[in-house]
Amino acid sequence: MKILFVCTGNTCRSPMAEAIARKIAIERGLHEVDAMSADSPVTLYAISKTKDKLQTAGDAFEVAPYGMPVAKGSEFTPVLQKALQALIDDGTYNKILSKWGVESGGVKTATLNVAAKG
Repeated sequence: MKILFVCTGNTCRSPMAEAIARKIAIERGLHEVDAMSADSPVTLYAISKTKDKLQTAGDAFEVAPYGMPVAKGSEFTPVLQKALQALIDDGTYNKILSKWGVESGGVKTATLNVAAKG
């Protein structure tokens, strides 16, 4: 029997959640996994590192960009935005995404407060 661990938010990145799931799996004699579910960057990275041992089961759904939190009103905010946009514009950002196998989650514009805008 194999186990499927489904991410329901940031729990898949929680060391405690992983430790609990691993302990339960070992206690039940489950040492291998036939399927996994995680956010798309984690899944695509896993696929890129397993040399054709994994594949997607379908397209990504409920896609949302990651954010970089900074203090409200920080002078660092526009500097960070301009630096990220420069990386996007010169292709460096896409090269980084490609290196990690997560280019499908990339953005074309470094936008402020995307989550607040809905």
